[in-house]
Amino acid sequence: MRFKSRLSPWRVLFTVLFFIVFVSPFLLRPSIPLSWPFLLWALLWGASFPLSLPQYAEFRDDGLFLRRGWRSFLIPYASLIAVRRTTTMPLAPFYLFSSEPIHLLAQAKKRFTVTVADEADFLAEIMMRCPQLERWNFGLRRRV
Repeated sequence: MRFKSRLSPWRVLFTVLFFIVFVSPFLLRPSIPLSWPFLLWALLWGASFPLSLPQYAEFRDDGLFLRRGWRSFLIPYASLIAVRRTTTMPLAPFYLFSSEPIHLLAQAKKRFTVTVADEADFLAEIMMRCPQLERWNFGLRRRV
């Protein structure tokens, strides 16, 4: 079962506006001192959005498959320790372009972040495939 990523229109709009407001003056007047390092940084940051697509989470027989642009991860179900839902914006990596991430903690303290459009079904699917997890305050955690 595949879950599509949730894109926050405000974060996408902020990225586009940042690129227009801060990068376009440097393109129009390249003689501004110290403009080239900032321009290069802004161009790389602006390119991070299309390079981070597609984003999705897929439940497979051997584990949870996360896809974020050219990077992909396969997390075995037995290695999941906790799944936590957050609604705080600063905790979300900016390349996810969403304000409601789900943090996955696996063994060896590996952390993964995913945003899905249908959180309730995503958490229900994890509960079905990971019997070692139980409901907790803001998500799931390993039974004690």
